[in-house]
Amino acid sequence: MKPTKRASSVVALALVIILLCSAIAGCSCSLFGRGDDTVSEAMKKVPYESAPFACWDINILGDEIYDAYSEWKAEEKAGLAEIGIKTTEVDSLACVQVSAEGEEVRIIKGSFILESIREKLESQGYSKSWDNDIEKWTKDGKAVALVEDTVIIGNEESIEACIDVIQGNKHSLWDDSSVRDVVDKLPSGIMEWVKKEGEEPQFKDLSAWGLSVEEKDGSNLRVEAVFRFAVGGAANASLNSIKDYLEGLNFRSVETRQESEFVIATAIADIDDFHYSTYSFPFE
Repeated sequence: MKPTKRASSVVALALVIILLCSAIAGCSCSLFGRGDDTVSEAMKKVPYESAPFACWDINILGDEIYDAYSEWKAEEKAGLAEIGIKTTEVDSLACVQVSAEGEEVRIIKGSFILESIREKLESQGYSKSWDNDIEKWTKDGKAVALVEDTVIIGNEESIEACIDVIQGNKHSLWDDSSVRDVVDKLPSGIMEWVKKEGEEPQFKDLSAWGLSVEEKDGSNLRVEAVFRFAVGGAANASLNSIKDYLEGLNFRSVETRQESEFVIATAIADIDDFHYSTYSFPFE
């Protein structure tokens, strides 16, 4: 039996809906931002003025860049062990400077068991307290907060600043629209690093910038950087300066393009120039 026009229209509409849903699923990051991934979730827990910020995917780091992974273990192993976390239990680690005085926090997610961490903290002489619904452990100025499936390490002042943000009393780094715009345009990678205005490098009307790093092959990394300017004219005027700046970092095959208020840059970096450095720039 020949299908009616109405039936054909229904089928066509269903196909359109399926194609639209597939497209949305495949590019949800670009359409809706990155409001629920590891980077954004960490940024939602630290104060608005925080920066620089770096988030490391430890699983990928261990699989692809052994030297940087060894540096990470050497830097973090003792501090993690003190609170009962093994390096093999860490999935991601975000490091951020939360004040101009250099106070910092580490935001850790992984496969650790919180009850084991509590037992270790107690055995190390930490004292437990509650700040409304947030569990906090302190000892000699050091502090650890347990927030659902996340562990935050810092000193008492930096942890209090994070608790104020988590409880909604102060704005978070994620509330900075320029930072959020940069993160939304960055691809996920081994590490993502973000800096705010007023810090090096200086480009006129630069609001924030960041970069993402992923392995290209056994000897090279692919780097993508996003620079967010206040106005499109400033972005256009900075295209060549940004290219020169990145080439000065020994990046190769640097290409820049403008997208409205943004400059997007891609480059290749030598894998031997990449180092674990908490929230400091990883190629210095």
